[in-house]
Amino acid sequence: MLSPLTTPDALLISAAVLASLSIVLSLLFLIPTTAPIVHWTTDLFLTGAWSAVFAFLSMRLAGQECVGYWGNWRVSVEWLCSEWRAMEAFACVGAVLWCVSFGLGVLVGRKEKKGRVGQPGVTTV
Repeated sequence: MLSPLTTPDALLISAAVLASLSIVLSLLFLIPTTAPIVHWTTDLFLTGAWSAVFAFLSMRLAGQECVGYWGNWRVSVEWLCSEWRAMEAFACVGAVLWCVSFGLGVLVGRKEKKGRVGQPGVTTV
């Protein structure tokens, strides 16, 4: 029997669903709209969701020994731990990028509310 890292569970399924949802929404947000509030709330939701996945992956990997047991033999599964650590890193990157998207959306939204977006000589960033 190998370590618990090899068994699929709800964390893996939710991380895969969240990754798929993030890809679809990022492609959908390429379409220009006049309702940026939809983007802000979605960005904030995805920031929180990716942060939660990162936290759960960190808790699962904390103190995890990268070996498994098969009968009486001790088997190294270091390659599996590196895959989990890569998944943890990408969850952190996803949370940071969605947070940056949220911050930029709020910044542009405030400038748009003041009527300064789209005027000559005024930058949006």
